[in-house]
Amino acid sequence: MELCFFKSKKKSVKYPKTVAVIAAAGSGSRMKNVCDDKLFYTVEGIPVLARTLMAYNAAETVSKIVVVARRSIVGDVYALAREYGVDKLIAVVPGGESRAESVAAGISELPDDTKFVAVADGDRPFISPFVIDEVSREAYKSGGAAACGEVTDTIKELNAEAKISKTVDRRRLVAMQTPQTFELESYKAALLKMSQGISAATDDCAVMESMGHTVTPVFSDKFNIKITSPEDLVFAEAIARLKKEGSSL
Repeated sequence: MELCFFKSKKKSVKYPKTVAVIAAAGSGSRMKNVCDDKLFYTVEGIPVLARTLMAYNAAETVSKIVVVARRSIVGDVYALAREYGVDKLIAVVPGGESRAESVAAGISELPDDTKFVAVADGDRPFISPFVIDEVSREAYKSGGAAACGEVTDTIKELNAEAKISKTVDRRRLVAMQTPQTFELESYKAALLKMSQGISAATDDCAVMESMGHTVTPVFSDKFNIKITSPEDLVFAEAIARLKKEGSSL
């Protein structure tokens, strides 16, 4: 008797069209004494921004990528994407005066059929595709979700005289990270509402908060650091070596 064996095909999941807008237009002024541009600083042989782009390129919930960059490096970002096989990149656009204005510039380049936007920092080179997808899936359910970290230090509040006056309950606090993923139309409406004070928004959850929206936290891992100061490069080199060795800390 002849037996036939069939390999089961992996079931493909259809997600709402989600485009990552990667903010990479900052000046990086705190890094000037260390490198010309932190986004192109090589960590274990790979530039910071290339690592970020590759993570979003590998995320199964992200269909396309838009990068917002300083006008002077637009061409360099395209070249970086080609070198590292980032085939989801569809546009690199010049940024604005503030982070929120830069994100708004990226939003204007999204394809018409985009349903969700995943706003990301270009200088978080160790975000994992797994976390990106977890944030997206949570956003599909609740309308908005963001990667975050636990607050492990004891947090104190200062009074008007800059003296410690109160202990804050850290169980009610999270340290915000990216991606921050939202239903696009809700996010655009929030951007429009707060257009006068948009430069004051330090993250994209703040934009949604202005419309009374809540955002679901998705806890990330310890690797999802942001490169903002010279000592972060030391941590970045250590993380890159750990990842190369297969550590999952």
